[in-house]
Amino acid sequence: MDEKQIWLVLETEPTKEEEQIKQAYRKKLARTNPEDDPEGFKRLREAYEQALRLAAQTQEPEEELPEGPVGDWLWEVKEAYGRLSSRLDTELWTSLLEQDVCVDLETALEARDGLLRFLMDHFRLPSEIWKIIDEKFSLMEDMEDLGEKFPGDFLQYVQNKCTQEEWFPYALFEGEEDADYDTWLSCFYEMRSAWQEGNTEKAESLHEDLGKTGISHPYAAAVYAAVLVQKDKKEEARRLMEEVTEKTPEDPWLRDIAGQVRQAAGDEDGAYLDFLAVLEKEPVSYLPCLRCSQFEMKRGKEEEAKKRLIALVDAGYDTQDVRDAIHEVNGRLIPLYRKNWEAEKENLSLFFKLGWCLLQNEDSKTGVSLMEGIVPDQANSAEYHSLLGRFYYNEKEYAKAEEQFLSWLESIRLEPAETESEKEALPARFGTAYSLLAASRKMQEDYEGALEAAGKALEQREDAAYYQQKADALFKLGRYQESVDVCDIILGLNDGYLPALVTRQEDYYALHMAQQVVDDFYRIKEIYAALPRPYELAADVFQIYRQYKDVLHIVEQAAQAEVDSRKLDLMEVKAKRALAEEKEQYEEVLKV
Repeated sequence: MDEKQIWLVLETEPTKEEEQIKQAYRKKLARTNPEDDPEGFKRLREAYEQALRLAAQTQEPEEELPEGPVGDWLWEVKEAYGRLSSRLDTELWTSLLEQDVCVDLETALEARDGLLRFLMDHFRLPSEIWKIIDEKFSLMEDMEDLGEKFPGDFLQYVQNKCTQEEWFPYALFEGEEDADYDTWLSCFYEMRSAWQEGNTEKAESLHEDLGKTGISHPYAAAVYAAVLVQKDKKEEARRLMEEVTEKTPEDPWLRDIAGQVRQAAGDEDGAYLDFLAVLEKEPVSYLPCLRCSQFEMKRGKEEEAKKRLIALVDAGYDTQDVRDAIHEVNGRLIPLYRKNWEAEKENLSLFFKLGWCLLQNEDSKTGVSLMEGIVPDQANSAEYHSLLGRFYYNEKEYAKAEEQFLSWLESIRLEPAETESEKEALPARFGTAYSLLAASRKMQEDYEGALEAAGKALEQREDAAYYQQKADALFKLGRYQESVDVCDIILGLNDGYLPALVTRQEDYYALHMAQQVVDDFYRIKEIYAALPRPYELAADVFQIYRQYKDVLHIVEQAAQAEVDSRKLDLMEVKAKRALAEEKEQYEEVLKV
């Protein structure tokens, strides 16, 4: 518990007098029944015990500011932090950080370190202020140097604030200029965590503490409304969120919570309007988008729902929930689209709507049978070959798929790109076509052709998936070091890209680079522990070098991750046999 929260819970001023602490505890205890409010009692007891410990400690003198210009400047910083309006004033902070003391080579380092020491205990600044500090003092560039002077968790917090957008809107605070906003924020974040963990009693106690600060903020009311939903007080929660959103209708996070509360209270129309308001500000916000699509499906607006779901996939939200929703909406659209197309078969745009639904629902067999009788005109040629090629690929007719992808590429080349948006879309279109061509060639074991196509895709745009196709083709061609080099490029773009780590481990194994095989095994395991092959390669390396205890350690890790592998079972037997020192041990291995 934060020291300031201790006195907030005890409802008394900070003191070193034990008797005053005990009196405050007894007074609060008289209003706190452990049976009715166990979480409140627990927090009261915790505050009481911590207050007594503080009273028993020898008070350390406050760290004095240094003498001279740096000390005078830090006093200005302290003053700015102590008032809400100046704490949030970007112009004021820019002016502070442009003073001579921050620029002069003799004082700049002392000023930076003095500022960070102050901010270790006074860190509740909006991200935009942290970014100004970073711009002036190059904090991100100097992290290695700062790591020798400041705690790692504090520097991680600084990194997050300097590189991420601010979630919490400080400007919505209502309270006195010099109120204790730091304590309020500590309580609020603890309350939000309690809500997310489902600990409603603790959340309610913290909400009560927030009320004692004289500060209000709509986010605290929203979290409390969500807690009321958990306590099945849904109508009370709905009324509270109506008050909140009436005062602050533009905030997307508040509207998201309001939508969840209204949905829980059975007000689906109101919830839909809230989620739409979120999407006006954040068009691909995951849960509001998914909830709006579900609402639209219920109301027979399948095409609107489909657009939202495809937008989520395009934004990288290719989750199982989204896939299931797309499958459901396609199941409703397919009969409708087929009926429309059969009534107007010359209209290929109607067929393409049907075709993409069939592809997404993995009914490629129907797609092929419908498309083989269609002869596209020039205007529809590119989409026709793209779709038919994908159908053939899913049906494992890779030679036919390759033929269609080549025709798709030719159709793109022949299409006139007239508008600016059409011209901007060309690299992505060519890249996707070449990538699918590479995939179809790989499945036919034409690795040279796959390498060529992947290279053409990369000429269009840099993409980790295209690099991965190139690395895989190089591996299949036995060009292992070149494959490693490409994997290194991918991991430079994204150090957690699993396919590149898996391929590089295979490359290292083929190159007899034992330590690198083991190193990549641990990196792969950290990301996704359920793949058998990385365990097998690492265990095999140890077996080659007769490090049988290490083989068994790899096997043990596989068992912990519930990885099933006959090859690992065999290596375990061999390792145990090699380590058997007595006849009984050897006979036990033979039984296995």
